[in-house]
Amino acid sequence: MRVQLDHQLQSLYRDLVLMGSLCETMLAKAAHVLPTGDTSFALTMTQQAKQMKEKEEDIEQRCMRLILSQQPVASDLKQIHEAQSMARNIRRMADHALDIVEIMASSHLKTNDLEDMALSTIYMVSHCIDAFVNQDIPLARSVVNYDDIVDACFVKIKESMVQRLQKQTIDSEDALDIFMIAKYFERIGDHASHMAQDLIDTKREERA
Repeated sequence: MRVQLDHQLQSLYRDLVLMGSLCETMLAKAAHVLPTGDTSFALTMTQQAKQMKEKEEDIEQRCMRLILSQQPVASDLKQIHEAQSMARNIRRMADHALDIVEIMASSHLKTNDLEDMALSTIYMVSHCIDAFVNQDIPLARSVVNYDDIVDACFVKIKESMVQRLQKQTIDSEDALDIFMIAKYFERIGDHASHMAQDLIDTKREERA
């Protein structure tokens, strides 16, 4: 039974890594559309977001079956709950990437205002997945700390939009779209930070 449980846990983790890789791809597309306005892949991203939701539901069901059928010990339960949390966070990040592309598709906006924030967020997600794969606690801590940079980017963008609206150098609808996209990037950063913190907490509990 122990061998079977370990095999199923490894299978869960492989699927989480695949989810993470697809999420990174979706985020890269969301960043690409900002300066180019190219939303030709919006339908593909909608399908990918649907795949993410289905994969999250599949992982959730498999986790529940493991709990009910395999009699996992406390350390196994922590890994299972970590897998459930990670699947939820990855799916939400993918949803936000799609939200960004949908805003761009409906507004026909092109902007360079969000480049730093997009790159910082992608950095967090990529390194968060790497930290999970390698169980790298120092890297996970760097992801948590990097969330302050993304938050600072959000504040800067918000203040910039207010100033430009006051000076009437930007359309109000464009300013709102940029603000909303920045908010989605901030949420993506929050999810990446939560995933990294979960890994840190799990490892701390294992050592206790």
